[in-house]
Amino acid sequence: MAAFQTLNLNMIAKQASAYVGDTLGNGRYNQAGGDGLPPLLYTWINQAQIAMCAPELGVQDLQPAMTVPGQRNYPIASGCVNSKRLLCNNLGLTYCELIDLDWYSMGNSQPTRYAIWKGEVLLGPLPPDQIYPLKHQFYRLPTELVVATDVPELPPAFHMALVYGAAAECARADGEPSLAQDMDQKFERLKMEFQGWVDHQTSQNQQVRNVDGWGGWGWGRGGF
Repeated sequence: MAAFQTLNLNMIAKQASAYVGDTLGNGRYNQAGGDGLPPLLYTWINQAQIAMCAPELGVQDLQPAMTVPGQRNYPIASGCVNSKRLLCNNLGLTYCELIDLDWYSMGNSQPTRYAIWKGEVLLGPLPPDQIYPLKHQFYRLPTELVVATDVPELPPAFHMALVYGAAAECARADGEPSLAQDMDQKFERLKMEFQGWVDHQTSQNQQVRNVDGWGGWGWGRGGF
């Protein structure tokens, strides 16, 4: 991979601001919010980072790996998002909204449905006395960018995607749909290139690390 400039959070914010005419990066989207909230622009940058790389950081399993008789709630590890699927006794469970979960059945059959609420997987019906293998797969969130010198987990070649993603939100907030569409298209193009890059690395090695000097999680789908 060719050498690309590494961008930190401050550099990304300033470049995104420049697309909406704020060449100094001091505009209203780059100002800290009340009650200690981060600048809105920082939030948009982090949202773009999640959209870019959360599905590519691989999946991890929920612990415990076995159901506990009578236990409905199983925690999802912190820093994870986007539940992929839940497998119980090698049978796929049906995702449902919390209101549709069966809270009352105490039968002897294995759980058939699951919901996600407040960082936990909830099973329904309650697991009976029999113990079932439980595998819940989810995506890890990229590390949040908080201070000006923080650098994205993405390889440098794709840092500009965060500029485009945040600039698109700035443009939408400014009522500039044409600019927002242009930024969205640039973001999606880099996202596709990144996914292609991940596929290429995965085809060579399921757990690629330190590619071109970049030490990451080991980019590749199914990273476990």
